Amino acid sequence: MTKEQQYELARPFPSKDILWRPGSVTKAKDKCIPLAYIDARHVMERLDDVMGTMGWTREHRIDGEFILCKLSLWSNPLGEWVSKEDGANKSDIEGVKGGLSDAFKRAAVSFGIGRYLYAVPSSWVPIDEWKKIPAPVQQKLAQAIERFSTKWEADNKVGE
Repeated sequence: MTKEQQYELARPFPSKDILWRPGSVTKAKDKCIPLAYIDARHVMERLDDVMGTMGWTREHRIDGEFILCKLSLWSNPLGEWVSKEDGANKSDIEGVKGGLSDAFKRAAVSFGIGRYLYAVPSSWVPIDEWKKIPAPVQQKLAQAIERFSTKWEADNKVGE
């Protein structure tokens, strides 16, 4: 892959594409550490946009409760496929389907896609009685992601 492709794969997603779920929750169950994530469809779109629809492929295999995904990207400079693999457990909500998606997203992180989300600073935020992050709080988180993404892009310009 070229440096430009590596940059485009790792480039932050628009804040509207970032989803939030509670991570650690306080004993009082009134606050959580928010975890940012992206939908697998956004990963597919990024791969299509940067590598072309025929420039990437994935393979899954299931080993008991664990699902592995091997993601392969075509590298023109090398003239061969470059593969990376990661895995996830079957999810509590969608079982195998959720595990396939999680394993795919984790394999994509190894190519830089969405990796920056692990570096987004976080602090305790309020949650509602259903353990969801309220919309006004999510709006503030989106603003923080925008600031973080702007800094990431400034710090990671291609050719500098």
